[in-house]
Amino acid sequence: MKHLTLFYQGNSASRGQAAPYTRQAVYSLAEGERKSWRCKTAANLLYNIYECEELADVLFSAGLNPYLWLSKATRAVCNAWSGIEGPAHCSDPTRWSVGSRPDREQCARALERAASETDQQLVLFGCSRGAATTFATVCECAMDGSQALARVRLVILEAPFDSVRSVLQASAWLPGLQHYALGLFSQYDADEVSPLELAQHFPLDLPVAFVMSAADTRVPPECTERLVSALRARGHTGVHTLLLQRSSHPSFASADADDVARYEVFLHELYARYLEK
Repeated sequence: MKHLTLFYQGNSASRGQAAPYTRQAVYSLAEGERKSWRCKTAANLLYNIYECEELADVLFSAGLNPYLWLSKATRAVCNAWSGIEGPAHCSDPTRWSVGSRPDREQCARALERAASETDQQLVLFGCSRGAATTFATVCECAMDGSQALARVRLVILEAPFDSVRSVLQASAWLPGLQHYALGLFSQYDADEVSPLELAQHFPLDLPVAFVMSAADTRVPPECTERLVSALRARGHTGVHTLLLQRSSHPSFASADADDVARYEVFLHELYARYLEK
Protein backbone atom coordinates (compact mmCIF):
# COMPACT_ATOMS: atom_id res chain seq x y z
CA MET A 1 0.00 0.00 0.00
CA LYS A 2 1.50 3.30 -1.12
CA HIS A 3 0.09 5.52 1.59
CA LEU A 4 0.75 6.60 5.16
CA THR A 5 -1.80 6.18 7.94
CA LEU A 6 -1.98 8.78 10.70
CA PHE A 7 -3.35 6.92 13.73
CA TYR A 8 -4.88 8.83 16.66
CA GLN A 9 -5.59 6.65 19.66
CA GLY A 10 -8.43 6.46 22.15
CA ASN A 11 -8.48 7.99 25.61
CA SER A 12 -5.66 6.81 27.93
CA ALA A 13 -4.13 4.64 25.16
CA SER A 14 -0.65 4.97 23.67
CA ARG A 15 0.25 4.80 19.99
CA GLY A 16 0.69 1.10 20.65
CA GLN A 17 -3.09 0.81 20.37
CA ALA A 18 -2.49 0.64 16.61
CA ALA A 19 -0.65 -2.70 16.87
CA PRO A 20 -3.72 -4.98 16.56
CA TYR A 21 -4.75 -3.14 13.38
CA THR A 22 -1.60 -3.78 11.35
CA ARG A 23 0.81 -6.61 10.62
CA GLN A 24 3.67 -4.13 10.60
CA ALA A 25 5.51 -2.67 13.57
CA VAL A 26 4.15 0.51 15.13
CA TYR A 27 6.51 3.24 16.36
CA SER A 28 6.24 6.42 18.40
CA LEU A 29 8.52 8.97 20.01
CA ALA A 30 8.24 9.38 23.77
CA GLU A 31 10.49 10.59 26.58
CA GLY A 32 13.40 10.98 24.18
CA GLU A 33 13.20 7.41 22.94
CA ARG A 34 11.71 5.49 20.05
CA LYS A 35 9.08 3.03 21.24
CA SER A 36 7.80 0.09 19.18
CA TRP A 37 4.98 -2.45 19.31
CA ARG A 38 3.90 -5.45 17.32
CA CYS A 39 0.86 -7.69 17.70
CA LYS A 40 1.18 -11.42 17.08
CA THR A 41 -2.52 -11.73 16.21
CA ALA A 42 -2.97 -8.46 14.30
CA ALA A 43 -5.75 -7.91 11.79
CA ASN A 44 -5.01 -6.70 8.27
CA LEU A 45 -6.71 -3.32 8.56
CA LEU A 46 -4.14 -0.51 8.47
CA TYR A 47 -0.82 0.01 6.70
CA ASN A 48 2.29 2.14 7.18
CA ILE A 49 1.41 3.79 10.50
CA TYR A 50 3.10 7.18 10.62
CA GLU A 51 5.58 7.61 13.47
CA CYS A 52 4.30 10.39 15.75
CA GLU A 53 5.10 11.84 19.12
CA GLU A 54 3.11 10.43 22.02
CA LEU A 55 0.33 12.44 23.61
CA ALA A 56 1.00 14.40 26.79
CA ASP A 57 -0.97 12.03 29.04
CA VAL A 58 1.01 8.94 27.96
CA LEU A 59 3.89 8.14 30.32
CA PHE A 60 6.29 5.21 30.29
CA SER A 61 7.86 6.09 33.64
CA ALA A 62 5.47 6.02 36.60
CA GLY A 63 7.83 7.66 39.08
CA LEU A 64 6.60 7.27 42.67
CA ASN A 65 2.91 7.66 41.88
CA PRO A 66 1.03 4.48 42.97
CA TYR A 67 -1.91 5.25 40.66
CA LEU A 68 0.41 5.43 37.65
CA TRP A 69 2.13 2.20 38.69
CA LEU A 70 -1.26 0.48 38.86
CA SER A 71 -2.19 1.94 35.48
CA LYS A 72 1.05 0.67 33.96
CA ALA A 73 0.68 -2.81 35.49
CA THR A 74 -2.88 -3.06 34.20
CA ARG A 75 -1.73 -2.07 30.72
CA ALA A 76 1.05 -4.67 30.79
CA VAL A 77 -1.49 -7.39 31.57
CA CYS A 78 -3.82 -6.16 28.81
CA ASN A 79 -0.96 -6.10 26.30
CA ALA A 80 0.05 -9.65 27.17
CA TRP A 81 -3.56 -10.84 26.93
CA SER A 82 -3.92 -9.17 23.50
CA GLY A 83 -0.65 -10.53 22.13
CA ILE A 84 0.96 -7.09 21.93
CA GLU A 85 4.74 -7.01 22.28
CA GLY A 86 6.07 -3.64 23.39
CA PRO A 87 6.34 -1.29 26.36
CA ALA A 88 3.45 -0.79 28.75
CA HIS A 89 2.50 2.76 29.65
CA CYS A 90 0.45 4.66 32.19
CA SER A 91 -1.91 7.54 31.57
CA ASP A 92 -2.16 10.75 33.59
CA PRO A 93 -5.87 11.75 33.74
CA THR A 94 -4.99 15.35 34.59
CA ARG A 95 -3.56 15.66 31.06
CA TRP A 96 -6.56 14.25 29.21
CA SER A 97 -8.32 16.66 26.88
CA VAL A 98 -10.82 14.16 25.40
CA GLY A 99 -10.76 15.56 21.90
CA SER A 100 -10.65 19.26 22.79
CA ARG A 101 -7.97 21.83 21.95
CA PRO A 102 -4.70 20.06 22.97
CA ASP A 103 -5.73 16.90 21.10
CA ARG A 104 -6.77 18.81 18.00
CA GLU A 105 -3.59 20.85 17.92
CA GLN A 106 -1.41 17.74 18.14
CA CYS A 107 -3.45 16.01 15.44
CA ALA A 108 -3.08 19.04 13.16
CA ARG A 109 0.68 19.17 13.78
CA ALA A 110 1.04 15.50 12.85
CA LEU A 111 -0.90 16.09 9.64
CA GLU A 112 1.19 19.12 8.70
CA ARG A 113 4.42 17.26 9.47
CA ALA A 114 3.44 14.17 7.47
CA ALA A 115 2.38 16.26 4.49
CA SER A 116 5.69 18.14 4.54
CA GLU A 117 7.90 15.05 4.91
CA THR A 118 6.47 12.80 2.22
CA ASP A 119 4.59 12.91 -1.07
CA GLN A 120 2.63 9.75 -0.22
CA GLN A 121 -1.14 9.70 0.00
CA LEU A 122 -2.45 10.13 3.54
CA VAL A 123 -5.15 8.20 5.35
CA LEU A 124 -6.41 9.50 8.70
CA PHE A 125 -7.60 6.97 11.28
CA GLY A 126 -8.96 7.64 14.73
CA CYS A 127 -10.38 5.43 17.47
CA SER A 128 -12.97 6.78 19.93
CA ARG A 129 -11.42 9.97 21.40
CA GLY A 130 -9.00 9.85 18.48
CA ALA A 131 -11.86 9.56 16.01
CA ALA A 132 -13.65 12.58 17.46
CA THR A 133 -10.34 14.45 17.45
CA THR A 134 -9.62 13.52 13.84
CA PHE A 135 -13.09 14.55 12.68
CA ALA A 136 -12.86 17.92 14.44
CA THR A 137 -9.31 18.52 13.19
CA VAL A 138 -10.30 17.87 9.58
CA CYS A 139 -13.14 20.37 9.94
CA GLU A 140 -10.90 23.01 11.50
CA CYS A 141 -8.16 22.46 8.91
CA ALA A 142 -10.76 22.97 6.20
CA MET A 143 -11.87 26.21 7.86
CA ASP A 144 -8.24 27.38 8.01
CA GLY A 145 -7.50 26.45 4.40
CA SER A 146 -4.77 23.97 5.34
CA GLN A 147 -2.81 22.78 2.30
CA ALA A 148 -1.94 19.55 4.13
CA LEU A 149 -5.57 18.49 4.01
CA ALA A 150 -5.35 18.25 0.22
CA ARG A 151 -3.04 15.25 0.67
CA VAL A 152 -5.65 13.25 2.58
CA ARG A 153 -7.47 10.69 0.47
CA LEU A 154 -9.59 8.93 3.10
CA VAL A 155 -10.70 9.41 6.72
CA ILE A 156 -11.59 6.34 8.81
CA LEU A 157 -13.35 6.94 12.12
CA GLU A 158 -13.92 4.11 14.57
CA ALA A 159 -16.56 4.87 17.20
CA PRO A 160 -16.39 8.68 17.05
CA PHE A 161 -18.77 10.58 19.31
CA ASP A 162 -20.73 13.70 18.42
CA SER A 163 -19.87 15.39 21.73
CA VAL A 164 -18.47 14.48 25.12
CA ARG A 165 -21.74 15.47 26.81
CA SER A 166 -23.69 13.20 24.47
CA VAL A 167 -21.49 10.14 24.90
CA LEU A 168 -21.49 10.49 28.69
CA GLN A 169 -25.27 10.86 28.66
CA ALA A 170 -25.55 7.66 26.65
CA SER A 171 -23.04 5.53 28.54
CA ALA A 172 -22.08 6.90 31.97
CA TRP A 173 -23.77 6.11 35.28
CA LEU A 174 -23.50 9.70 36.53
CA PRO A 175 -23.05 11.72 33.32
CA GLY A 176 -23.39 15.14 34.88
CA LEU A 177 -20.89 14.40 37.64
CA GLN A 178 -18.41 12.79 35.25
CA HIS A 179 -18.65 15.72 32.86
CA TYR A 180 -18.04 18.15 35.74
CA ALA A 181 -15.07 16.09 36.97
CA LEU A 182 -13.52 16.04 33.51
CA GLY A 183 -13.67 19.81 33.32
CA LEU A 184 -12.32 20.20 36.85
CA PHE A 185 -9.45 17.71 36.91
CA SER A 186 -8.31 17.38 33.28
CA GLN A 187 -7.57 19.61 30.30
CA TYR A 188 -10.99 18.96 28.78
CA ASP A 189 -12.77 22.19 27.83
CA ALA A 190 -16.56 21.94 28.09
CA ASP A 191 -16.93 25.09 25.98
CA GLU A 192 -14.97 23.68 23.03
CA VAL A 193 -16.95 23.41 19.79
CA SER A 194 -18.09 19.79 19.47
CA PRO A 195 -17.52 17.52 16.46
CA LEU A 196 -21.23 17.70 15.65
CA GLU A 197 -21.17 21.50 15.63
CA LEU A 198 -18.15 21.40 13.31
CA ALA A 199 -19.74 18.92 10.88
CA GLN A 200 -20.90 21.77 8.64
CA HIS A 201 -17.24 22.37 7.74
CA PHE A 202 -16.24 18.80 6.82
CA PRO A 203 -15.08 18.81 3.17
CA LEU A 204 -17.76 17.34 0.92
CA ASP A 205 -15.15 15.91 -1.46
CA LEU A 206 -13.24 13.97 1.23
CA PRO A 207 -14.39 10.33 1.62
CA VAL A 208 -15.06 9.31 5.20
CA ALA A 209 -15.88 5.96 6.79
CA PHE A 210 -17.64 5.49 10.12
CA VAL A 211 -17.23 2.16 11.93
CA MET A 212 -19.62 1.32 14.78
CA SER A 213 -20.63 -1.75 16.77
CA ALA A 214 -24.04 -2.78 18.06
CA ALA A 215 -22.23 -4.17 21.12
CA ASP A 216 -20.45 -0.90 21.92
CA THR A 217 -21.77 0.45 25.21
CA ARG A 218 -19.04 3.09 25.62
CA VAL A 219 -19.77 4.97 22.39
CA PRO A 220 -23.19 3.65 21.34
CA PRO A 221 -23.89 3.81 17.58
CA GLU A 222 -26.37 6.66 17.96
CA CYS A 223 -23.52 8.96 19.07
CA THR A 224 -21.80 8.26 15.76
CA GLU A 225 -24.93 8.23 13.62
CA ARG A 226 -25.58 11.89 14.41
CA LEU A 227 -22.31 12.77 12.66
CA VAL A 228 -23.26 10.55 9.70
CA SER A 229 -26.67 12.22 9.44
CA ALA A 230 -25.16 15.70 9.64
CA LEU A 231 -22.83 15.00 6.69
CA ARG A 232 -25.50 13.32 4.58
CA ALA A 233 -27.89 16.19 5.25
CA ARG A 234 -25.32 18.47 3.59
CA GLY A 235 -25.22 16.23 0.52
CA HIS A 236 -21.93 14.43 1.24
CA THR A 237 -21.97 11.42 -1.10
CA GLY A 238 -18.72 9.85 0.11
CA VAL A 239 -19.96 8.77 3.54
CA HIS A 240 -19.55 5.04 4.23
CA THR A 241 -20.71 3.14 7.31
CA LEU A 242 -20.06 -0.28 8.83
CA LEU A 243 -22.00 -1.63 11.79
CA LEU A 244 -20.24 -4.52 13.50
CA GLN A 245 -22.30 -6.84 15.68
CA ARG A 246 -20.28 -8.32 18.54
CA SER A 247 -17.22 -6.12 19.05
CA SER A 248 -16.82 -4.28 22.34
CA HIS A 249 -15.18 -0.90 22.78
CA PRO A 250 -12.33 -0.39 21.88
CA SER A 251 -11.52 -3.86 20.54
CA PHE A 252 -13.02 -3.74 17.04
CA ALA A 253 -9.77 -5.10 15.56
CA SER A 254 -9.71 -8.20 17.73
CA ALA A 255 -12.90 -8.93 19.69
CA ASP A 256 -14.78 -11.07 17.16
CA ALA A 257 -13.41 -12.97 14.15
CA ASP A 258 -16.48 -12.43 11.97
CA ASP A 259 -16.51 -8.71 12.72
CA VAL A 260 -12.80 -8.43 11.96
CA ALA A 261 -13.30 -10.19 8.62
CA ARG A 262 -16.10 -7.77 7.67
CA TYR A 263 -13.98 -4.84 8.82
CA GLU A 264 -11.07 -5.96 6.62
CA VAL A 265 -13.28 -6.33 3.54
CA PHE A 266 -14.87 -2.94 4.19
CA LEU A 267 -11.55 -1.09 4.45
CA HIS A 268 -9.90 -2.85 1.53
CA GLU A 269 -12.84 -1.92 -0.70
CA LEU A 270 -12.35 1.71 0.33
CA TYR A 271 -8.60 1.52 -0.31
CA ALA A 272 -9.24 0.12 -3.79
CA ARG A 273 -11.80 2.81 -4.51
CA TYR A 274 -10.06 5.93 -3.23
CA LEU A 275 -6.29 5.33 -3.18
CA GLU A 276 -3.98 5.39 -6.15
CA LYS A 277 -2.09 2.15 -6.69
